[in-house]
Amino acid sequence: PEEISDIFNLGLSSRKAIYLPVPHNIPNTYMIDPDACTKCGDCVDACPSKAITIPEQDLAPTEIEMTAGAIVLSGGTSYYNPATGKDTYGYAQLPDVVTSREFERLISGTGPSCGQLLKPSDGKAVKKIAWFQCVGSRDTQDNAEFCSSVCCMHAIKEARLTKEKYGNDVETTIFYMDMRAFGKSFHRYREEADNDYNIRFERSRIHSVTPSTGGDGLEVIQVKTNGERLVENFDMIVLSVGQRPADGTKDLAERLEIPVNAWGFCQPIPLHPSQTEREGIVISGSYGGLQDISESIIQAGSASLNASMVIHQTGGSELLEMEAVDEYRNVVGELPNILVAICICGDTLKETPDKDQITNALMDDPTVSRVVFIDQTCTAEGWDKLTELLTSENPNRILIGACMPHVYDRKLKELGRKIKLNPSLVEVVDIRTSSLSNPINSLKAGITKLKRIDPEIPALMPIKQSALVIGGGIAGMTAGLAIADHGFEVDLVEKEKLLGGNLNWLDRTLDGDEIEPFLKDTVARVMDHSNITVHTESKIVDTIGHVGRFMSVINNEDNPDPSVINHGIVILATGGIESETTSFEHHNSDAVVTQKELDQNIKNGSLKTENLNSVVMIQCVDSRQEPRNYCSRVCCASALKNALHLKEKNPDVSVVVLYRDLMAYGYSESYYSKARKAGVLFIPYQVDEPPEVTTFEDSVVVSSFEPVLGKKLEIEADLVVLATGIVPVIPEEIIDTAGIKIDQDGFFQEAESKWRPVDSIKEGIFACGIVHSARNIKESIASAEAAAQRALRILNNKETAAGGIVAEVRHSLCALCERCIATCPYEARSIIDSWKKVTVMAKDTPGFIVNRVARPFYGEAIRILEEGVADIATIDWAMKEIGGFRMGPFELTDYIGHDVNYVVTETVFKEFFYDTRYKPSFSQKRLLEAGRLGRKSGHGFYDYSEGAVKPEPTTDIALGTKIVDRVVAMLINEAIDAFFLNIASAKDIDLAMTKGVNYPKGLLAWADEKGLDTVLAQLEELYNDYCEDRYRPSPLLRKMVREQKNFF
Repeated sequence: PEEISDIFNLGLSSRKAIYLPVPHNIPNTYMIDPDACTKCGDCVDACPSKAITIPEQDLAPTEIEMTAGAIVLSGGTSYYNPATGKDTYGYAQLPDVVTSREFERLISGTGPSCGQLLKPSDGKAVKKIAWFQCVGSRDTQDNAEFCSSVCCMHAIKEARLTKEKYGNDVETTIFYMDMRAFGKSFHRYREEADNDYNIRFERSRIHSVTPSTGGDGLEVIQVKTNGERLVENFDMIVLSVGQRPADGTKDLAERLEIPVNAWGFCQPIPLHPSQTEREGIVISGSYGGLQDISESIIQAGSASLNASMVIHQTGGSELLEMEAVDEYRNVVGELPNILVAICICGDTLKETPDKDQITNALMDDPTVSRVVFIDQTCTAEGWDKLTELLTSENPNRILIGACMPHVYDRKLKELGRKIKLNPSLVEVVDIRTSSLSNPINSLKAGITKLKRIDPEIPALMPIKQSALVIGGGIAGMTAGLAIADHGFEVDLVEKEKLLGGNLNWLDRTLDGDEIEPFLKDTVARVMDHSNITVHTESKIVDTIGHVGRFMSVINNEDNPDPSVINHGIVILATGGIESETTSFEHHNSDAVVTQKELDQNIKNGSLKTENLNSVVMIQCVDSRQEPRNYCSRVCCASALKNALHLKEKNPDVSVVVLYRDLMAYGYSESYYSKARKAGVLFIPYQVDEPPEVTTFEDSVVVSSFEPVLGKKLEIEADLVVLATGIVPVIPEEIIDTAGIKIDQDGFFQEAESKWRPVDSIKEGIFACGIVHSARNIKESIASAEAAAQRALRILNNKETAAGGIVAEVRHSLCALCERCIATCPYEARSIIDSWKKVTVMAKDTPGFIVNRVARPFYGEAIRILEEGVADIATIDWAMKEIGGFRMGPFELTDYIGHDVNYVVTETVFKEFFYDTRYKPSFSQKRLLEAGRLGRKSGHGFYDYSEGAVKPEPTTDIALGTKIVDRVVAMLINEAIDAFFLNIASAKDIDLAMTKGVNYPKGLLAWADEKGLDTVLAQLEELYNDYCEDRYRPSPLLRKMVREQKNFF
């Protein structure tokens, strides 16, 4: 059959009519493309399973009629095709000009070049790449007067990934108009790209792309901001293509009778980003706008909340029973009865011992009652066979041997429900990738683990089905109303006398929506709601407890006696305020005000626009630089709104905006265009050459360098307006008592930025609004509704399963993480003190300090062994005699036990989303599978049997020093990264490592002693040798070397 274009690789490769939809499809099932099939029938004859039938006629489309309480539109977006426009960049004509989506496929391991960065034109290695921003965005000629919001960060990510995968030798340049890194932590990410990855950022417009005159490469003609024309050669061009409405959006909108906006995206109603004009039809993700992953997830939560609200209000929720807590049969008194189910997916076991050999080996263990083989347990049919078998056999423990254990993570809970067995008593082991030649060892290791699992059923704890919302701004009120409207009680605590927060001083939005009537309506709904108790002029001074059962103390200014409330969840919505500043003569002149002060003057009518001749607005005042090195997101929109207002009221007034990057993301771009058309002048400035403001008795003069003219301008202004940005407000007492974490900028620290953006690391606590991150009104409302929906998932249950209780401390393994102190009701701190232990404070993170930082001590030593650099005795000798450690890494892992040490490594690896720095070792896994657990079993890396002779080391000082330098550099890098991520203070990290695991020196002090530049050089040498992220130097290490700083 003919080769056809592979859609998965965006046409960069080809496939047959019979194909896998994606390379990693689960289950790994082929399908037939009916449009490409020639109906020859050869596949029918060739298939040994007779699984293929060719229909006599094409399958006709069918219609399905459904009844639903709500409709959620999540159609996503499509992307601009550069070949359809003016195409001055040669796309579709020059093979080495690709889109950003195509570049993703080119560097993917499942892409057309298997992850090698090769030029499509001739297959040669790429050494120099350019990214062009705003291709199909911010372009009025292509009806794209909007910013696609994601392209700048997408380009930075791709450029950084290129450096990480292919080395620093690959030159990367991003050509842009404004680098819109406006999301949470995005600006620091951009700065790291510049400073640590040596990615070049060029502010210029690209004129055209042509084949190089020499015949190899692409010639780029650009025009810089000062008008200079430059020509430069590149191997590859990546076009950051903008988003477009999803195919069929207009047709679907017409059918549903909902409007679309000027660019074809679904149009939500004002100030409600998920609601449409038709009740019950809601918008999710980028179907109604242009968003990245985290914002799409937040809006999906918002859409889910609004859909749920419609269903609840129409009585639909009354037909649904609350989700019952899973009830499992009690097997505590039973001896282990293990059923082993092995998947024989295709030829998975082709090269392994036969079935009888596997069965006999496993049945030697008396706890194994039966071994069965099932074809393709990852398919619905195979899973049903397994479930039916388990129901009839009724084992109390189950071992599944399969090729991809992670496929079963979500299935095990459902399996437990069906067979009434706690999913913790079901283990899935990999019998393909780890030990293909002999899966018996892997299966035996799984059996050993199952035999030792405590089968006790967790106790059920009642959930207090009420909520505490801290903060009475628009986010807090929205979240409170959402929960109360679902029938649950809410305590809403606000420190001020009035509800409303920042909406009390705002007049209107950039879109022209009036704030005051919206605010009055929201406040009235809150105050009149029977399920909401409002506590104004009040503060939370203490919050203790856990998900489902929190207790908080409220202090009220008018009541000397604090009140205590019980609640099941917490939503933090304490908001943020405009940052104070003394820059640019603020407070020294009445003619210098902030954007907030200008908004207030406009609202109260004190601003006389007819008397103004010249206004200068300065953006990013004290923002996007330390100590507030983030974008406040709302400032540019405020400047556009107020500049347009001034021009509307007084067309003759001169308005100049001095900016670094104009963050007019999404549809705000159209107002940027409108302001320019209205005569507002925008002049960029660099952070190292900011504007200067000089005040005189009767005037203010602003001077700033103008890049087009190439000289400094002086502007005499009647009014200077400063955009000082936002700072979050989180009361310290809440942070200390509730277990809420904050990031380095003082915002709420979410559990995971992309997939759990409103959840706290501590279950049952959520955040929304400005305390979560800088955001506008609509975005704050979306986050509040998302937080409420996440909270309702808990409140909708009367009970929850308690975690297992551990009442024993193994002193020899105690790493001083202090987690037991925070949770123990018996004041374990006194017990810790009685042990003469030193306590340190650490963020709640996998491994805390010791188990996280110490991973390279074991992992890198094993890597050195696997490479044949030295044997175990020599490595242990070097680390003790030269490094000064009490025990060598192989002695220590044998002492701890490989069943403990390997599992800790594996847990940290998984918890950090498979970061290769924590990747477990196959060598250690094989020891575990063979039952060589160390001292406890008589054999690990060393032989501890009677009469065994310990191997002698090679006492080569040069070799030993090389080993110590490598391992210690990795340990130092991990300690620096822990400090960089605010896991603990530098002092506490060193204290934990010296007192907790008896390291000869604190790692950060050791880094100072060795010299941070020496450590960086050692890591960079390893990274260049191996090209693995495992050896990636911490960004903080690079920064400190660059700034010539030390830790102590």
